[in-house]
Amino acid sequence: MASSSIPTYINGALALIRARPSLATVQILDGPPTTELADDYIAVGLSEGGEAVSGYQSPNALGNQRRSEEYAINCQVSSIDGDADMAVARARCFVLFAEVEAAIRADGTGSGAVMFADIGATNYSQEQDETGANATLNFTLSVRLSRI
Repeated sequence: MASSSIPTYINGALALIRARPSLATVQILDGPPTTELADDYIAVGLSEGGEAVSGYQSPNALGNQRRSEEYAINCQVSSIDGDADMAVARARCFVLFAEVEAAIRADGTGSGAVMFADIGATNYSQEQDETGANATLNFTLSVRLSRI
């Protein structure tokens, strides 16, 4: 019996996101980057504070032999417009986010890893710097009712 569904769900969510044809040219990261970030990227298991996942486990109705698990996986979508057009960067950021949302909602179980998952909290920021207009959306994949 697994001690958590977190590794399996992250793998399933990444597979769903990577399978979206419209994201074929987008850098999709499993956790923090190990190379330079592309202008458009999606990261699963990444937050600015460094925490990939937060959650808890509790005894299931069946007692100590089974547990219920709920958690939130920190994710990030970002787009940079080199011409410093914030409207373009923002629009692209939310197009990428919509693709992630569609992938997760198409299979709310993460390929059978959990009972239910969906988009949770969101936090949007934007800035201008030497690279151009940068639009970033931090969000969580909220997993509920996972039984392990």
